[in-house]
Formats: sequence, C-alpha cells, structure tokens
Amino acid sequence: MEAILVATDHDCSRALFGLGNYVGGDRYTQDLSTSMYDASSLLAFPRLVENASERCLKQNVGLPYHCPGSAQFTEEQLIEWETECIQSLHKKLFVAKCKGAPYKCLLLELLLSGAGCELSSRFLKTLGNLCKAYSIAIIADEILTAGRAGPGLAMTLSQPEEFIREVQFITVGKFTGCGIVLEKVSGYVGMGPCAQLLTNSCLCFSDKRLLINQRVTTVS
Repeated sequence: MEAILVATDHDCSRALFGLGNYVGGDRYTQDLSTSMYDASSLLAFPRLVENASERCLKQNVGLPYHCPGSAQFTEEQLIEWETECIQSLHKKLFVAKCKGAPYKCLLLELLLSGAGCELSSRFLKTLGNLCKAYSIAIIADEILTAGRAGPGLAMTLSQPEEFIREVQFITVGKFTGCGIVLEKVSGYVGMGPCAQLLTNSCLCFSDKRLLINQRVTTVS
C-alpha cells in the first residue's frame, strides 16, 4: 500500500494493476484485487466479474500470463496475445493522459500467485519501454517470489534491463516474515526521500545492489 501511495502522490485512482494479481493491504486496495485467497482451503481463485467493483474493472489491465512449455498456446499465438495486451494498455494510458488524469504506476506480479504463470522476457522488455514513454513507475509485487525464485533475492533483477529500469518499487514479505518495500535510488548514499515516509522497513535498490542502512550488499 505504501508503494502505491508514494508512486501516485496518495491518489490510488492513478494506479493500474495486472489482471489476476492479488492486491493485499487495507480494504481499499483489496477491493482492487482480481484474485482472492481462501485461508481455510489455502487456495487462490479469481474474483468473478459480477463481484468486481467499478474501480476494480477500470484499474485492472490484462497481461499475457502463461505457463512456459504449455500446449495451450503456440509461440505465434502468444506473440499475438502480447501485442494485444500492449496495444490495449497503450490506448488506456494515452486516453488517460489526454483527459489530464494520467496513470502513474503499474503493480504486477512476475509470477502469478493464483496460477503459477509468468510473463515472457520479450513482453517485459516492451512493457518497460511503454512505461518509460508514459512515465509509469512499475511496482513489482514479489511478496511470493522474493527469496524463493530466481537467481538472486528478487526475480526483478534477472529481467530485461528495459523492465528493470522502470521498476521503482519491489515489495517482499513471505520469506522475511514481515512486509518490506524496496525503493530504487539513483546513488548509494542515503536512503532516498521515500525512506522517511516508509519508515525503517524501507530498503533501497540500485542497479543490482541493495542498500540496507546505507550498507551495500550485492544481490547477484
């Protein structure tokens, strides 16, 4: 929630969310989630369209999550789907900008927690370039994946440079036992202006390093 507030200047209506992503936090942000979690069965399931609020329908965007190696799609079909998703997002960003109410951030999971699907490097590269063109800060939700998947602490750091460049925040939590927000910084001195707002639970990342209390720790 803190990353969304900072990225949107406390106007959550300027945030977009990847369809199928689970959005935790308070009641306001949970209303934007299109994935639900049943603690009794330990299962995640999609929110039905008829149960989604108007805000949820407006602020969620389709992303081409898929299971690599699955026979569900051919490579040609996947490329076509990725193109459709980029075009749809491009249109949404363009219209919002023309109306004087541009979106400011996009929250997405690299590994869809409700289905185990992922986004291709090809798509993430294109997505990064589109977000750069519209000054969209990417919030990588790695509550599930950080410390569990990928060659380093965060899956984000092993993605295409075009994508990493636009990631402003990484959220982690499961393996740490507490919620932590990482914010991108331009240098290695200090914790950045966001640190005071996010308290001491805020770490920072720049390139492929983490800053923890002004100490640099190599991730990969």
